[in-house]
Amino acid sequence: MTNEVYDPDNPQSALSDREITIGNNNSQNRRYMENTRAEHIAGPIATGPGERFYYMGKYEITTAQYQAVMGKGADCPDLTVLEAELPQNNLSWYEAIEFTRRLNQWIYSEENSLAALSALEIANAYVRLPTEVEWEFAARGGGRVGSAEHANLTFPMDAPLAQYAWYNDSQSAAGRLQPIGALRPNPVEIHDIYGNVGELTLEPFRMTRGPRLHGQVGGYVVRGGSFLSSSSNVNSAHRDELPYFSQEASGEHRTRANGMRVVVGTSAINQTDIGALEAAALSLGSQGPQSLAPNAQDRLAAVARQTESAELRQEIERLSTELDNEFVRRDELEAKHLKAILEAASLLHRELTVSAFSIKNLFESYRLGVDLGDTEEQLQSDRDWIERELAHFDLYARIYTNTVQKLASNDISRIGRLAEELAAEWRAQGDTDGHGTLSSTVEQVRAYTDGQVTDTREIIRNVIGGDLPRN
Repeated sequence: MTNEVYDPDNPQSALSDREITIGNNNSQNRRYMENTRAEHIAGPIATGPGERFYYMGKYEITTAQYQAVMGKGADCPDLTVLEAELPQNNLSWYEAIEFTRRLNQWIYSEENSLAALSALEIANAYVRLPTEVEWEFAARGGGRVGSAEHANLTFPMDAPLAQYAWYNDSQSAAGRLQPIGALRPNPVEIHDIYGNVGELTLEPFRMTRGPRLHGQVGGYVVRGGSFLSSSSNVNSAHRDELPYFSQEASGEHRTRANGMRVVVGTSAINQTDIGALEAAALSLGSQGPQSLAPNAQDRLAAVARQTESAELRQEIERLSTELDNEFVRRDELEAKHLKAILEAASLLHRELTVSAFSIKNLFESYRLGVDLGDTEEQLQSDRDWIERELAHFDLYARIYTNTVQKLASNDISRIGRLAEELAAEWRAQGDTDGHGTLSSTVEQVRAYTDGQVTDTREIIRNVIGGDLPRN
């Protein structure tokens, strides 16, 4: 699934990622563990000038797959029995980790299997459990779902929940484990992401303290609810914490509701990437709103070098680092704001085009009515309708030209990069119509910035291909 845009011409691309919001503020009873917070995600697969990806299993790991990897029972489990299609359950966290370890050993010992993994275009790839952020991004619909729909508790559905998830209800799982893949998938074609078995994740549990994670580390995390959960607990935000070991289990803790799904990962830093990473890190620190503190880092560095006190020098260096981080934070917020303006401008562009087409048709109909001798009452009704449409058009035209002017006050190369990111997000969501209006908007911003177009009326003419009839 796509999760952010990779641009090799942008020095920051080596450290590019995508900000997402996870969690849920709808529940007043679980805010201490499911409160919404900002997180970032990045995939290991960069496809050149385009999207980055990561791979997650389409299905939960089945009993047959688990037995084949762990060497339990026959070497080749009987795939004709119903149990072979059930997700493997009753797993401890360590058993899930051991499954991924043995699977990776088998992959790397079998030439054909390694070739299949290498075909994913990830160096030194391996199978592992997903992180919580990876799991939740995928559960919410990945890059195929817009940011507004990402904020919903469940991914977009055009049918009742029971057609997508197995939960504990007489009309659903009815307290019994169910075969994988029998229900509808989510927007990125992942089955049973809600319900059936709760899915183990890689990192330990931490509570939420307001908009961030709490500092205490706990047990392991299970996501998505299970066949024993109520319908209200099978969603994108639901989290459960379980202990790695318990007295009740006399050792490793496991429940019959737990299973697993895997992702393909790799190491984050490769030796060949060190230079690009260093350049990206330096670029991040230099891309902030420098107008707020021109050359502030350089001045602080110079003061630190001239300071004899080691303690004061360390404090200055600490403040310099904090300033760098603040610039990065503000730069990310500014980029998010500009992308929202670009999206609004593109939608306004579309609305103006549709409105202009409607107005031209209304004028043609009105003139035809004059020629055919329509009553004055009918003609007045047509004129009133045209006036309303013109007022509607003029309102949107004013907002659109103001938006173009606002965008023109920013670095046009940055506007272009953000537009490419936005277009990639729209493509991932299946919207191919918006790319033309977005490109046209960016070109109009560029023309306004260069002084080629200074009259706002000319901006509107370029949108609709001429002037509107007014009388």
